[in-house]
Amino acid sequence: MASIWDKYLTLAYKLANTDKEEYLRSAISRAYYSVFHKVKLSSGQNTKREKVDVHKEFISKLRNPDEKLAGKLNLSEAEIMLIGNELDEFRKTRNNADYEAFMDDISPRFVSKTLERAELILEILRGDYDEGN
Repeated sequence: MASIWDKYLTLAYKLANTDKEEYLRSAISRAYYSVFHKVKLSSGQNTKREKVDVHKEFISKLRNPDEKLAGKLNLSEAEIMLIGNELDEFRKTRNNADYEAFMDDISPRFVSKTLERAELILEILRGDYDEGN
């Protein structure tokens, strides 16, 4: 059975199948939250919102991983850092989609690239990432 976070990503793809700005912005947001929570759950971190900067704080841990986090995720520190860097860029895009009145490039193509970032993060998380390809 698919988790709610899998369903968020499925919804993001459905929303991205349009040229309506509000749908495209929502697609970015749903995809980000899907990936953020999947990574956070995989790391064994609490998913309850306890602080305003919970996203920045967690991403910072990913960008500077320790052995404990590497063990929980069963990934190399380099892979975790890559997830952290990609998730940080994704967070910035999501913030723009959610809070900025004007976005320079809110197009189906841009959202497609954003969804590719989501898939990349999940690929790394699953251990399926091949840097050579």
